[in-house]
Order: sequence, then structure tokens, then C-alpha cells
Amino acid sequence: MGCMWCKLNDSTTGQGTESTRKNESAPKFSWEQGPQVDPKDFTIENIDGEVAGRLPGTINGQQFIIANCKNSSVYLFDHINTITVDDCENCVFFIGPVQTSIFIRDCKDCKFLVACQQFRTRDCQRLDCFLSCVSLPIIEASSKMRFGPFCFYYPELLGQFENSSLSPFNCHWSEIHDFTPVTGESNFTLVPDGTPIRDFFPLDVPESHQLHSFISQKVSTKPEYSVVPQTFGSRPAGLTDEKCLALVFSGWENAVALIAKAATKPDLRLVRTWQLQLTVENGRRLLQTMHYDAQLAKGPVICLEFNGPQVVPLLQSLTQGNEDFYVSSDSGVADRQLDILGGIVDMQMNSQ
Repeated sequence: MGCMWCKLNDSTTGQGTESTRKNESAPKFSWEQGPQVDPKDFTIENIDGEVAGRLPGTINGQQFIIANCKNSSVYLFDHINTITVDDCENCVFFIGPVQTSIFIRDCKDCKFLVACQQFRTRDCQRLDCFLSCVSLPIIEASSKMRFGPFCFYYPELLGQFENSSLSPFNCHWSEIHDFTPVTGESNFTLVPDGTPIRDFFPLDVPESHQLHSFISQKVSTKPEYSVVPQTFGSRPAGLTDEKCLALVFSGWENAVALIAKAATKPDLRLVRTWQLQLTVENGRRLLQTMHYDAQLAKGPVICLEFNGPQVVPLLQSLTQGNEDFYVSSDSGVADRQLDILGGIVDMQMNSQ
């Protein structure tokens, strides 16, 4: 039988059918869907020696384009769908949470502070990139790159993470994948632990600029205020053989509180963090117990890897047997658990 409306459409002239097919197949930008917007509002290009940007609520998840900028500072204090940055030189960029990807091409001597689902560069040189990135950051045909952890705060930022479906705890800033490695060399390095991000992003904006009041009154680059927890990552030195895995079942507030308590212990380091949905089956495989089945069924779990002397008893004393937390029983157990957790995380990333 088929659909009557389909038959009517098929019986029309080929010209009409071809037009319909073209409309269906033509790619659409975010500003071409829904209410009409001006693409110029979501583009910054051809500036030299200027400060430019957008305040919270002015982008609202649209696509954004930056191109051909020199000697300038660009601040996008809002969430974005996707963004491209092309042909820029000697610029500083703060880019709010990006729901999908940021693609940086043909840029050199620039600094980026960005949170995103996917980060990628191609044909770039001498970029300093401070990231919160859900997937592994990718560099291609790029050299003399430096990477560090995202460290930033303003009141609207956490809500913008949520609007972009990003978690501050899924941050793979240091796990760089180089598509074009050079034998005997490395195209990237990691900034030393404790490097002040203000050294890279001084946030110097003229008092007469529309962004000055917002930046001077609401923005902070202090690690203790950062929306994204500061992690040691995969830096090549500075860790001990003692490690511990802590699971937080009751939401990010308790995770933040535990991280803050751990930060008061000078020898403890927060190495990596994750937020993911653990099935009861995977939870049992990870923890080797059914004791936490009810907590696992409630929703996503925040996982924290800590390192340092006596890390297990220190974490146990900080959680004090609270059922909202799980702490590894010893460092050997933690080592095995982290291997299992890594496999679970990889499977979930590859299935997205």
C-alpha cells in the first residue's frame, strides 16, 4: 500500500523531487535552524591588537567562528555548540564550554583555555593549551605544543558545563594523541605542576571595554575556585608507588568536599577524575563486592585517583566509613581497580 503522501510526492515532476532532495541533503549551520540569527554575531575575525568577546547569555549554544586574528585577546564567556579557530597568531583565547568540538587550524604562538567534548589541532605551532576535554586531545602536524589543566571560574560557568552536557570531572587534559609523531622527538610537553595559569592568561582588559567589569568582578584563575578540579595528570615524574581509588556515589558536592580536604594534605595528589555510569555488573567487577549495588543504581559515579605516601589510610580517615564513598583497601587493590576502571572508561568513550 505505502504512504499516500509519498505517492503524491513521487507523482510530481522530477524538478520538485530534486528540490526536496537538495533541501534535505544540504548541511545546515546552527544559526540556520530555529529562530533566525545573524551569523556576524557569532563570528570574530580580522582583528589586530584588540580585545573582543561575548558575555554570558549572548551565544547560547550556537556555532562560533574565529579567523584571521593577530595580537588580540578573545573571551567567550558562554556555552557553544562547536567552534573553529583558523589562521590566528599571537592571540589569547578563553572559550567557554563547547558541547562538541573545537578545531584549531594554522595557528601559532597562541594561548587557549577551553572546555570541550573534543579538542583537535592541525598545522599549528607553539600553542599553550589549558584544557578540560572529555575525549583524548588530538594534535596533527603540530609542534612545540604545551598542555595544562583547565583552571577558571565565573558564576555562570558550571551551568554552562551542564548546558553543554559536559562534566568537570571528565578531564583528559594530559592524555594527548599525536597523529603525526616524530621519531626521537615529542611534539608536545606538559606544563609543570603548580604553574600559575595567570602567567599565561593575565586577563588585562582596558577599563573602557565592556568585558572589564565582568572579568574584574567575577572571574578567578585561582585553583581553589576552579570549576574543574586540578589534577596532576600523566606528568612524567612526581608520583609515588602508593595510589588509591575513591568513588563518590552521592553527587559532585561531596566529591568537591573530599578533594578540598585532600588538598590540605601536602603530600597527596589528585591524579585523575572521571564521572561515569557504572552498571551494577561493572561495579561488582571493579569493587569485588555487591555491597554497593544500591548506590550504583542511583546514577553516575565520580571516581578519583589519588597518589602519595600513606594515601589509603589518609583517604579512609577523610571519608570515615561514610557509605556515600568507597575507598580502596590498599595500594595493590587500587592498582588493579584503576586498570579495570581504565578499560570501562575506554569502552564507554569508544561507544560514543
